[in-house]
Amino acid sequence: HKESASLPEEESFPELTEADPNWPVTVCNTEIAAMPQKVAAASPALVEYISDLGLLSRLCAACDFCAFSKEAEALPSVGSPSLPDFDSIKSAEPEYILTLAEYDEASLIKLQQMNITVLVFSSPKTFDELRALYKELALFFLGAEEGAAAGEAFVQKYNAALDETAYSGEKSTALFLRGMDNIVITGDSLGGEILSHCFVNAAGEASGFEYPADNFSDLKPDIIFVGGTVRLKDLENSDLYRKKSAVKNDRVFLADLDALNIASLRALSVAKDMMATAYEDYSGGTKLEVAYPSIYQ
Repeated sequence: HKESASLPEEESFPELTEADPNWPVTVCNTEIAAMPQKVAAASPALVEYISDLGLLSRLCAACDFCAFSKEAEALPSVGSPSLPDFDSIKSAEPEYILTLAEYDEASLIKLQQMNITVLVFSSPKTFDELRALYKELALFFLGAEEGAAAGEAFVQKYNAALDETAYSGEKSTALFLRGMDNIVITGDSLGGEILSHCFVNAAGEASGFEYPADNFSDLKPDIIFVGGTVRLKDLENSDLYRKKSAVKNDRVFLADLDALNIASLRALSVAKDMMATAYEDYSGGTKLEVAYPSIYQ
């Protein structure tokens, strides 16, 4: 009888893996091929924005002056773009360094030799730019689909918090003094925009964080908020401030004015505390302390 022909062996094909919808993703004109595993942030504001997104645990290192929370302060420091700590960078072994400020060419070359990619984000000057930055950071850490969803959800949360940071009654005139040399929060900043919903900014028409000394006598704030090392005693000893009714009546209070210029979620909380201090009928925050010492105490 005739033998039947044997069938050819079935060809084997490699299994097709489903493409990851999150990666690659492009951020700051750089393709991120896969989820970043080790990331450092070299700008304090960036660290805070990353914390707002709930992604602080994704950082292996941060920068100097990240003291807004114990978790941020506990991260190893890689210095700053102007003064990088290369020993700490080598120890942290980040794949990426995120920053709002440029590194100089020599530092960039050294980082490239360490196989580190530097991403320079734009420092936000408007709320639209800030919202865009939050979304970019979410894309970087979480990828195209998850990052887009997380970024949009956070922006909705931020918008709601921003809407809540306002006073509906008659606003007090306030001065926001960051330094004794007429360094104030003016109206042309993110902090100034937040405060415009809470107070009449005595220096709101000025720009560039400095109020002209020649016009200082015209300012008549009901209340003064001070930041940094400024205290009531300094104002009482100053010819520019001693005659202001806010100084005479000890209506000078300590506030984290630097946070306001970052315009993070913490900034909105600071603004609420300032309103609670200024307005008896506002209960959305916690009253701030008078900026003692005073020469009269």
